[in-house]
Amino acid sequence: MSLSLEVVGDLLIRYQLAGYPPDLLIEVPADAARTHEFHRANEMI
Repeated sequence: MSLSLEVVGDLLIRYQLAGYPPDLLIEVPADAARTHEFHRANEMI
């Protein structure tokens, strides 16, 4: 279920970026953290 949500989220983000390209894009690797790894928030920020 989590992987399905990530795939759909990725598609929505690509769609939005195509319509409204950002001035600066910061990409975070997909394997940096999973959906429910809230304990890693400080590390990710």
